[in-house]
Amino acid sequence: MKIVDRKTFLAMPAGVLFCKFKPYIFGEVSIKTGTVGNDFVVQDIAGWFEGAHDTFSYIDGIDAMIEKGVSYPMDYDCDSRDGLFDEDQLFAVWERTDMERLIARLQKALVDGYGG
Repeated sequence: MKIVDRKTFLAMPAGVLFCKFKPYIFGEVSIKTGTVGNDFVVQDIAGWFEGAHDTFSYIDGIDAMIEKGVSYPMDYDCDSRDGLFDEDQLFAVWERTDMERLIARLQKALVDGYGG
């Protein structure tokens, strides 16, 4: 993993696994899916689920999960612009080896938790 500034991050290609970083604090793990001028497009790993197309359907879905035990598959094809334009923002960027190790750990969790 390495820590980079915003300018360096914006120059990186789509597919980079990262989180926003403030010294000693790591944010949500996300995937950069593109750069648009001085902004970037991001796919959050957690947070959106299939069927949540706007704020209202998102809230209704969360309420159904809490109150009725409804289950929705996660949406891993739902990206959005960051839009914060914080010039001082740092990014913790996973390198290829980090991603390979994460995938291996997730595969182990799948076997351990769900019988693989």
